[in-house]
Amino acid sequence: MFLCNNQLDDKSLLYLIEGFPTALKEINLGNNVLGKRGASIIASHISKFLNLKSINLQNNLLGDKGATLLLINIQRNMTIIKLNLSEN
Repeated sequence: MFLCNNQLDDKSLLYLIEGFPTALKEINLGNNVLGKRGASIIASHISKFLNLKSINLQNNLLGDKGATLLLINIQRNMTIIKLNLSEN
């Protein structure tokens, strides 16, 4: 799922993530404006994507708290092998 460079915010993400197929292997939300709340939304939904291998959240204003929330939840999902949190 590639939704990079769309100025998506946390409200948009909350609406969209409900429709993401559970068989997703890659999520690219780079260069949006998800912020800490967006990180929290992803963290709370990450467990439903059982085949997820790669997440790109580059340049999303996540901050330290948002990145920490994600990392705590991603540790529970052992299928993820690539995570990009650069420029946050």
